[in-house]
Amino acid sequence: GKGDWYHHDTINIVKNLFLMQNTWESIHPYSWTLVYEVFYYITFGVLVILFNLSIRSYALIMITPILLSQFQEGLSNDFFVTTSFYNLYFLAGVFISHYYHQIKFKISNGMLFFIGVCFFVFPFIFDEGIFLYISTILFFIFYIVKDKSIKILRVVGNASYSIYLIHAIVISVGKYLILDMDILKFILLFSLSMLLGYIYHIYFENTIVHKTNKLLLTKKKH
Repeated sequence: GKGDWYHHDTINIVKNLFLMQNTWESIHPYSWTLVYEVFYYITFGVLVILFNLSIRSYALIMITPILLSQFQEGLSNDFFVTTSFYNLYFLAGVFISHYYHQIKFKISNGMLFFIGVCFFVFPFIFDEGIFLYISTILFFIFYIVKDKSIKILRVVGNASYSIYLIHAIVISVGKYLILDMDILKFILLFSLSMLLGYIYHIYFENTIVHKTNKLLLTKKKH
């Protein structure tokens, strides 16, 4: 589980099966992050697509609990899905994808490389999540403005879910097999996660998706 708060009562097990639990109630070590994805798929689908809410109105609704939690002890951080700082990443993604075509400025390859370095180095320098958050937003805004056809990032994006599934296994095994080397250990485990995740994506995820689509389309024709 994610921490010391998770429990295995019947209600929580059912909630975990549908990824509807609060993150601190997660039984499976992967599912606490998947909760945020499901949370945003549902809220975005209902409020923006079904009820035709504007992006700004949607963002206002989603960010209000986060702001209010800062004044209420015990509700901040990721204690509840609706008040977690992680939601700000999803909101940033919504805004970037919706308004990127309105961004009008030029960015050099050198500046993009510098922002990329900051994106990877900041977590080792600063403890505050806000620095990682800012560097992440800047990196993707500059990447989109510069050129959306950078092949390596497109490949990583397509394989991101497989990498996500594999990385926890790599880290869990690697931290016991590899002596502490700080940033060198991070680079090694990071590279191994990317490589194995990509292999998993090509030979397993794509195969399953292809066969599932083929099966569903065949049934639909009948």
